[in-house]
Amino acid sequence: MPVLDAIVRRTDQGQSAVRPNEIEQDTGFDTKTVERALRALASEEQDLFLEVAWGFGGGAPTVFGATGHARRLAGAWPTADVLADRLIQTMKDMADAEEDEEKASRLKRTAAWFGTTARDILVQALAKGVTGQIG
Repeated sequence: MPVLDAIVRRTDQGQSAVRPNEIEQDTGFDTKTVERALRALASEEQDLFLEVAWGFGGGAPTVFGATGHARRLAGAWPTADVLADRLIQTMKDMADAEEDEEKASRLKRTAAWFGTTARDILVQALAKGVTGQIG
């Protein structure tokens, strides 16, 4: 996952090609570890990259672009479940930072309610919002 995360992060920042040495810098992995990870990722049944250019002599490839599948795996293209978890955590963080006790209490109660009783409702609503089915 750290290799995939590095690729997705760099492509999402506008980098068109991600080279093995850049992944080494981002992950702290050695060359052989990055090469093994890239070979494994490139052999996945569902494409993770738009294009893979193999190095001379079969060396580690340069990766061009990340697919939606890669982004979902890396958490960069969140599912409704991931969005729900982020929303709940954000409410908890806001409650912890809130100086007004009444507001903090409401935020904590809301986060607790969404975190337990209403989680399924929140996930369904977020899924509809993400897919554009609200209207």
